Amino acid sequence: MSTWTDAELSVFEDARKSRDRRFDGMFFIAVRSTRIYCRPICPAPAPLVRNITYFRTAGEAQAAGYRPCLRCRPEIAPEDHRLRLVDDLIEQAWLAIQEGALDRQSPTAFAKVYGLSERQLRRQFLARWQITPAEAAATRRLHLAKQLLTETDRPVTEIALAAGYRSIRGFNGALQSSLGMNPLRLRKQLSGDRRPGVCLRLPYRPPYDWAQILEFLRLRALPAVESVQDDAYHRVLKIDGAFAHLSVRHLPKHACLELQVDGLPTALVPKLARRVRLAFDLDADPLAIAAVLERDPRLRELVKNRPGLRLPVGLDAFETGVRAILGQQISVAATRTLLNRLLVGEGAHLAIPDPASLAARAPETFGIPLKRAEAVRAFAAAVANGQLSLSPIQTLAQFTAQAVALPGIGPWTANYMAMRAIGAPDAFVVDDLIIKRRLGVDKAAALLQRVERWRPWRAYGVLYCWSES
Repeated sequence: MSTWTDAELSVFEDARKSRDRRFDGMFFIAVRSTRIYCRPICPAPAPLVRNITYFRTAGEAQAAGYRPCLRCRPEIAPEDHRLRLVDDLIEQAWLAIQEGALDRQSPTAFAKVYGLSERQLRRQFLARWQITPAEAAATRRLHLAKQLLTETDRPVTEIALAAGYRSIRGFNGALQSSLGMNPLRLRKQLSGDRRPGVCLRLPYRPPYDWAQILEFLRLRALPAVESVQDDAYHRVLKIDGAFAHLSVRHLPKHACLELQVDGLPTALVPKLARRVRLAFDLDADPLAIAAVLERDPRLRELVKNRPGLRLPVGLDAFETGVRAILGQQISVAATRTLLNRLLVGEGAHLAIPDPASLAARAPETFGIPLKRAEAVRAFAAAVANGQLSLSPIQTLAQFTAQAVALPGIGPWTANYMAMRAIGAPDAFVVDDLIIKRRLGVDKAAALLQRVERWRPWRAYGVLYCWSES
């Protein structure tokens, strides 16, 4: 079981009593008298202190025999932002489980990916998270199924498979033992004023600078595939060969974004939802980021004036990488024009070709300057053959080392890609002219030394500096 210091328990108590959304997902509250666990923001009457146990993760509470609350819905709580740093293999394994990796391979094969035996991985998970990999995967499946049942009208069978269950019988049994009801009863009890189709609520920790992220997307929007209208973001997105029409809007009263999706098979909805969480930086911890950046007198006022600034990450990592190469030393508008020339498809189904297709084309056919085309082709080939991974589950050092090995990609572009394609929070655009000017530094080495104090959130410091221009 998680152990806590007196100082941590005091913070949890204050957050629980005030239902402070800034701590949502940082810990979970289990109530021994009801055997239910909740988020700190739960609107239910406060339990007696003597009946409370605090857990670090929902999986730990679930493994201890508690049921997720039907009111505050622990399944949609933001994740721990510190995991985005992906500091070690155990964090990478944890994130891979949240992506469903353990549903697609055996525990032995999964552990081998991280150079461990199944027993070694299990031991390290217990030491770090107080639960086993199998328990983490079971909680992920349960939470995903619960959200899809209550926020979509998709068939129960499709939801079971999308959540990672291998049979309807196993799905029914898991819900019955964990929630005390079958899928149809759960859907009936919780669907309430659910809208038709797929309409997911994705909470964040306030504050959230929606205006900043929407403006960032508006300036870079490709007219044929995306737009910002009516205070919402809309786009057509190709995922694993299927086209999704999605809209994202802000519900500040509920501290969440609402994702509406049309046209996407149920099996791909979880993948899209996780990408949207990353793209809109919903798991960020603004308090922790501000506490670090405010130590720099140059950033203090910027952070104070724009609380809740987020790191916008591309919904399509490959498209974002191509955009980064095309955008070297030209304006945002010119980059948009070049990227537009690479779109293929018809009508509302336009997208950048997949990596293998783009790598197979002659650079002369791209319709963009030849040197840029060659760099894009080399990038596409590296992604297609696995030389360069665009997964967010890797360290910044791993990604940049692979990226700068490719022609046409220098340290600035590699770090920009890390920020915008894989969401690395500590990426820093080396030798950036705007930042050097803002900080009054001439040399790249001096700049790197100057921003050491921004770690591990240097990407946010970059955005604050750029927001001044």
